[in-house]
Amino acid sequence: MTESLTLAEITRKHGELEALIQESGGELTEELETAFDEILEQSLKKIDGYSYLIEKSENSEAFWRDKSKQAQRVAQSCKKLHEKLKAHLLYNLQNTKTHEIRGESVGYKIAKNPEKLEFDEDLLPKEYFIQVVNWAVDKERLKADLKEGKEIKGAKLTRGERITPFHIRGE
Repeated sequence: MTESLTLAEITRKHGELEALIQESGGELTEELETAFDEILEQSLKKIDGYSYLIEKSENSEAFWRDKSKQAQRVAQSCKKLHEKLKAHLLYNLQNTKTHEIRGESVGYKIAKNPEKLEFDEDLLPKEYFIQVVNWAVDKERLKADLKEGKEIKGAKLTRGERITPFHIRGE
């Protein structure tokens, strides 16, 4: 058995054999026929190998695409779970009028969220709009004026609450 050739080597040798056959006027000598059979055998094995790798990589692609979708679903489930757990802790702290709760190694306390601007564009004075392509609320100016205590019809600052963890050191 001859040593395994690359597809490029097989293609090159096949071209060389064709050239030799043409030089011999189409005469297939025993030597050329043996060389041709060897190249054909190697070519068939190589193509089968390529076919196997193509099919395997296509299957792997489908497998990982499905795994990716599955992982995305798992990530979404995990996100929903931690959001629900935090909401549950916050709800219980708020309803018991407790500011913090402690476990053995971790505690949670109520923390203020950054201020969130809420406004009704229909009620806002025009001075809080800036021209982009269309009129839009100048949220930065509106928020700054509200922070300074200015009362503005159609706008207010609100602050929600969230749960933040803290580590408990040996007390």
